[in-house]
Amino acid sequence: MDDRDFHDARIRITRWIEEGAGVLGTVPGLLTEQERLRGRLEATERASNRLLQEVNELRGLGRVLNEALPRLRAPLAPQGLPAEPSYS
Repeated sequence: MDDRDFHDARIRITRWIEEGAGVLGTVPGLLTEQERLRGRLEATERASNRLLQEVNELRGLGRVLNEALPRLRAPLAPQGLPAEPSYS
């Protein structure tokens, strides 16, 4: 390795060290951002699970109401009231 090669290698190594220091300086910020995003993800997952539970409860209530509807309409038929509501 001659003096020119040695000089070029030294310059490259110096640049790598400088760039590495800059990259390492971003690590704390990245870790903070990762923790923040993890917290948001966990909160979103909890909200999603809660909403899914509410949807399933409402679906169950809808089934119960749909099953009860014919029984509730039956007394109206002898009175001449329409079995189905008219929304026109």
